Amino acid sequence: MKIGILGGRFDPIHIAHIRAAIEFYEQINLDRLIVVPAGVPAHKKVVASAEDRFHMTQLAFKTLKFAEIDDYEIKSRETSYTVDSLKHYKKKYPGSTLFYLVGLDEFINIRTWKDWSLCLELARFVVVERRTNFQSADVEEDCERIGMRTLDISSSEIRMMIEHGKMVDYLLPEAVKCYIEQEGLYR
Repeated sequence: MKIGILGGRFDPIHIAHIRAAIEFYEQINLDRLIVVPAGVPAHKKVVASAEDRFHMTQLAFKTLKFAEIDDYEIKSRETSYTVDSLKHYKKKYPGSTLFYLVGLDEFINIRTWKDWSLCLELARFVVVERRTNFQSADVEEDCERIGMRTLDISSSEIRMMIEHGKMVDYLLPEAVKCYIEQEGLYR
């Protein structure tokens, strides 16, 4: 079985995350996609709570039947390291091939990750290009690469827009936008 894993801070989750998940599922021909919001991210801080980010992720993927939202990292309450999650899913799905989706901007820094070489052994990394040219980037040769329509959207920009009272319509799924407004997040 081919199992895809999409991890992230999702602070907040936006349309480009969802589009990347769809491209990942279709281009790699996955049997299952597991979306894993980070509990306590190792490299960057988050603004919204783990529970809010998990709930927004559930709302965002509600209509995509191939996606399963997993609270593995949220429940652990420890710093979320990719290597630990990959070990967990390798044990949970023995005999399956794991594919891990990562943006090129993150993959370029993989050597700063905890046990990065073990990560590459546990899963096939699938790199999606975002704002950078693959040809000029220093990336591992043994990773898969997928293309994606250019959607220049970032969570940090969305948080700033919300903080300054700007409209974020069509950058977020409507249910996520409503949740952010209802909970008063990012103000």
